[in-house]
This record gives sequence, C-alpha cells and structure tokens, in this order.
Amino acid sequence: MGSRITRQKIAICCLSLMVAIFFSACSSSQQSGMVTGVFESVGGPPGANPSLDSGTVYFKGPLSTYSVHELDGQFDYRLPTGTYRVSGRSPQFDSGRISCPGGIIHVSAMRITVSGVSCPRV
Repeated sequence: MGSRITRQKIAICCLSLMVAIFFSACSSSQQSGMVTGVFESVGGPPGANPSLDSGTVYFKGPLSTYSVHELDGQFDYRLPTGTYRVSGRSPQFDSGRISCPGGIIHVSAMRITVSGVSCPRV
C-alpha cells in the first residue's frame, strides 16, 4: 500500500509539472520588455549638438502599432515581445508631417531595449 501512495504522488507531481510547463509556454507570447530612448534633433550648422525634442514615438509591429507622446525628449514604454520599426513625428519638423527614423528594435521579455529617433535639422 505504501508503494502505491508513492506512485500516486509521483504521478501527481509529474502531471503538475507538465501542466505548469504547458501554461508557461502558452503565456510566453504575452511577455513584455521595456524600451527606453530619446527623441532628438541632429545635424545643422557645424558644432551644433543634438537636442531633445517633444513629439510622438511610434512602434510598428507585425500585428499592432503602439505610440507614446513624450514632452521632454525621453521615453520609456513597455511593449509585448517582438520586432518593431521605430519612428517619430515632432511638431518642430514640418508641423509633424515628417516621419523621423528610429530603426528596428527587438524587444525581449524582461529586458530593456535602448532606441532613439533622430530628426535632421534643416
């Protein structure tokens, strides 16, 4: 009788472990990571330093586009894991009609990804 209880306990433990692995695999698509960066103006006359700008930063992924409006030129945003094309628009550049490039980022679970958007000064 004692060995039967032990086998039952082992079977229950194995089943519990399999269920936990299954649910952790299913929930991995819902994980997220943090993206932090700056929105800046670059270029201009010789000796001009980059400066932070306000505007909206866009993260375009395969299924959704996320946006964050920032006022001080710095952004921190939590996104689902995946690959995103980053861009931005600022009212200082053609009244926000020009899209400024930010490149492509890969957001990983529980990680911080650094990104930036740069608008060229005219």
